[in-house]
Amino acid sequence: MKEMKKLLLCLATGILLAGCGAKDNTPKPAPLVKFSPSATVTQIWSTSTGYGNDGKFLRLDASYDNGVIYTADNRGHITATNAQNGDELWQINTKEPISAGPTAGNGMVVVGTSDAHVITVSEKDGKLLWNQTISSIVLAGPTIYRDNILVKSVDGKLVNLDASNGKQRWAFSQEVPSLILRGSSSATVDNNQVYIGFANGTLAALALDTGSPTWTQAIATTQGYNDIENMIDIDTKPILKDGIVYVATYQGNIAALNAITGTVLWQHPLSSYSGIAADSQAIYSSDNSSHIWAYDQNTGGILWHQDALSWRNTTGPVVMNNTIVVGDMEGYLHWLSDKDGQFVARTNVGNAMLASPIVVNNILYVITANGTLAAYQMKS
Repeated sequence: MKEMKKLLLCLATGILLAGCGAKDNTPKPAPLVKFSPSATVTQIWSTSTGYGNDGKFLRLDASYDNGVIYTADNRGHITATNAQNGDELWQINTKEPISAGPTAGNGMVVVGTSDAHVITVSEKDGKLLWNQTISSIVLAGPTIYRDNILVKSVDGKLVNLDASNGKQRWAFSQEVPSLILRGSSSATVDNNQVYIGFANGTLAALALDTGSPTWTQAIATTQGYNDIENMIDIDTKPILKDGIVYVATYQGNIAALNAITGTVLWQHPLSSYSGIAADSQAIYSSDNSSHIWAYDQNTGGILWHQDALSWRNTTGPVVMNNTIVVGDMEGYLHWLSDKDGQFVARTNVGNAMLASPIVVNNILYVITANGTLAAYQMKS
């Protein structure tokens, strides 16, 4: 396939690693700082769901729908787990190298593979609904919206598939740089508009029914002297809130744009690939040095900055009660105050995390790199 001629970088702490053909000059992760916890974290349950990413740099996210957590591993297993007690409801083996997802909703679970397949199974029992071949490797989690399944592949193409049979309705593409990160931005849909980021630093708004662009906006532009310095991938899923879309790029910016016109309302230099989150007041991001940032949603002003987790390869942040939670490469979960970024609580899951945790009904669920799924409660 054409995309195999491109170098997909394994990114782990924001620099190139020896396993990707470069010398490992990774800075050592910052030691854990001591603090007096102001909240108590309790593990509700923990269970193994498979082989996780099987040692590959893949963010295989967990997905929640109707009381069930869905997970997938790189060896092809999809697992449904009772969110209340951790009991396995079913597990199936697709026998395909799953590289993105799963995403659950509307009675189906969708994954993407490194063989350029999109696979959809039933939420009820894992029965195969359909398996569709697209143009390239899938590294971004699919998006389910009504009867649409939106999937972006590493060749810079976003396709809209009919959820009932997998047939392609339309495709939209952007030029792919010669060097890209091994990650990808998923689509966000609202009011019949699709918001999606690309590896060339462009954010696009597309009409859901046709794929025609409403607007495109460069969030970052190349300014380096070589391919590595010019990597400006958008690997974070856009967040849409009150008519404003928020997004961040690698070696570029975090920005807020008018969702209707694409006009940039504010932006700050930032290099991020792991994800962003929002509550009622702020936008939160974990940068490629594992610093955690909080920005005022309206002005873009920096509210606080926490650098004590430097080079711990933190996940994207999630909001839980009045805290921000990130996982790290050594298996720790960190709870930070949303007011000032100070540490509130910490626990160890036991294995590295690449996928961001998810929070449902004040319960935090986390999937580790080795396939451990765990649920946590926090009490102040």
